[in-house]
Amino acid sequence: STGINRNLTLVNSAANSVNTTALLRIAGATSPAVTASNVTVRNCVLTGNGFSGTGSNSPTNTTYGIYAGADASNVTAVPSTTISTSGTGSFSSLTISNNVITTCARAIYISGTSTTAAGSVVVSGNTLGGTTTATRLTAVGVSVANASSPTISGNTIQNLISVQASNSSGIGIHILAGTTTPTISGNIITGIQSTESTGYSAVGILVAASTACTIVNNAISALTTVFNNDTYSGTYGAFGIKLTT
Repeated sequence: STGINRNLTLVNSAANSVNTTALLRIAGATSPAVTASNVTVRNCVLTGNGFSGTGSNSPTNTTYGIYAGADASNVTAVPSTTISTSGTGSFSSLTISNNVITTCARAIYISGTSTTAAGSVVVSGNTLGGTTTATRLTAVGVSVANASSPTISGNTIQNLISVQASNSSGIGIHILAGTTTPTISGNIITGIQSTESTGYSAVGILVAASTACTIVNNAISALTTVFNNDTYSGTYGAFGIKLTT
């Protein structure tokens, strides 16, 4: 059809009890040498396999829409069923734009390595999280670690409900260690909830890296936690933007 559309749909048909799944895995490795550079994921509808449980290894924490990282799959044989968030290898020139990603814990996870940062990373114009309970996210909208000057702009992140007993969940955009000079602009982040009964935080944008960053023109609303900021202001409250090191 004329103009920009989203005509490619990918659905993970695994049961909602299956963890460490991803609709798309983008992997790099140094031995054997496998590159995953110059990749664009655009104009797709990605629906995960759902979620169940509350533990850190449950699908409410370990299912992904797009996973881009070192050793994201076994590059020497059949892709592994276990997603690793460590390893060797990196990539550059990754663009993720104009996609809809729903029904998983973590919509977009991107990480280079501590020795080789991911470069030229752009995450823009995506809608992350659906509008119903069944299509929500349950951990993080966008996570970026070990990346050089990534741009995260113009995304809508919505309806994220975390049940994890962790402050690494319930986050719209999470900038992690090893990332330098990110730009976070023009995003709409709304409906971030942390419902775990003992009380954990809900955060629109969390920068947990020692770096200069640009955060501009983002709209953040409707953050909900068990405890208010007067009770546990430093750790367990609701924060539109939180900077830590």
